[in-house]
Amino acid sequence: MISFAEILLEARKYITDEQQLAVLKKSYSIAEKAHDGQMRESGDKYITHPLEVARILLQMRQDCETVCAGLLHDVIEDTDIDSEKLITMLYETVWDEKGLSMCDNIVNLVEGVTKVKHENYNTKILKETCKDERIIIIKLADRLHNMRTLDGKKDPEKRKRIALTTFNIFVPWAKYLGVYNIKYELENLCFKQLAPKNYRRLTDLQGVVRALTQRELDYAKDDITNMFPDKQLYFVQKIKDVYGIYKSGYPPLETGKKKRITEDLLNDELVIKNIYRDYKRINELVQLKIIVKDEEDCYDIANKMLAEYKDEIRANSVRDYIESPKKNMYQSYDMIRDHLSIPIQYQIRTEEMDLVNCYGKNCLSTEVRTHGGVDFVNRLHKSIIQCTDDLEIIDNFVDLATRKIHVYDYIGNCYELDFGNTVVDLFYAMNSGNPKEITEAFVNGKSVRKNYALQDRDVVHITSKKLVNKSDNYVLALKQKKKNN
Repeated sequence: MISFAEILLEARKYITDEQQLAVLKKSYSIAEKAHDGQMRESGDKYITHPLEVARILLQMRQDCETVCAGLLHDVIEDTDIDSEKLITMLYETVWDEKGLSMCDNIVNLVEGVTKVKHENYNTKILKETCKDERIIIIKLADRLHNMRTLDGKKDPEKRKRIALTTFNIFVPWAKYLGVYNIKYELENLCFKQLAPKNYRRLTDLQGVVRALTQRELDYAKDDITNMFPDKQLYFVQKIKDVYGIYKSGYPPLETGKKKRITEDLLNDELVIKNIYRDYKRINELVQLKIIVKDEEDCYDIANKMLAEYKDEIRANSVRDYIESPKKNMYQSYDMIRDHLSIPIQYQIRTEEMDLVNCYGKNCLSTEVRTHGGVDFVNRLHKSIIQCTDDLEIIDNFVDLATRKIHVYDYIGNCYELDFGNTVVDLFYAMNSGNPKEITEAFVNGKSVRKNYALQDRDVVHITSKKLVNKSDNYVLALKQKKKNN
């Protein structure tokens, strides 16, 4: 059983303010007393749940207010402590205006995740998240621990309902916030509940792939280590997650044509046959992270590998997401090496990049996380304002979370992209090389930046140092038109 001592030890790794730590201790004390005597359906003491939620939030490097709210997230809902009593108890620990403001924020967060009678809870979470993104971060941590312990619920139909809700509501949130570690784990836990037979089959396949590639991965790590004896390298190897393997055999799950995940979609025998027949061709089946000290090391290693393995690097697989991060702030220098039995995708990044790639921009400081990132919450807020009932709000969210866009190049080729993708994403989809080479980009005749978010049916023209087009006259005409205007 997890203890608060472990929570405090983890918190001290990045929370240094003594007043904040005092409020954290007080939050645990309140939660422990409030939940005293309560048990979970699994038979565990209830306090283990808020402690596990707090641990997940600390792994995500959330601020102290969010971690405290994680400890207290069920207090108002499940005990006799109301908002006024909770804030009074928290005030006892602080000694200045900053501390009082912190306590107010904690209670607001707890109220945001608290169920209210006669109100659709999923709708409430969507509305509250539009006010403060930390609401959904807490709910994701809460839902992740509930999914980890879902086998403790005795009713199988209830387990399935919870898994389907998680797939269609919480997984999209994790995706759009860039919290990929949580996204992958939630998908796998839901898949396990809704398609246990297929889950076992693909877990076995993972084991086969792991056995086939372990020696190659060991050789690759030794080879790269020997190339750079002066650098500190940290390797993390991974086999594609179970649900990711399943999706690779069922393209409709990726295209957005089926907006809601159902049991039928996850129990398709043909998908398993497709995967077994062609599993070595699955994209990014085997991954090897190379964690380095700084950005300069990333490029040193990438350039050396491109030179050493030039005959083995898959054409158009090189992606410099360090120079041009994705909308969710994903950064890494990626490439796929075709050698021996199964291709390996290499992901070269710093420790901070890896933290953001795993847990999203919300693991960064407030100043950093407000720069760039996903504007999904803003789009959702605009959508909710126009809705008239709870069902419409949920439908709009699912539509927004699963939406694909179709954009066209100057000669009419169509490209399907994720909602929120940028000019750089299109450049990659066109297999045109490194986005550093982009010289200009035009959307519907207007000059835009590389990080411009594309809209459905946009017509895009990109010029680059190496990409030679037959449309130079088109570009010159656009420049002349802009000059005349």
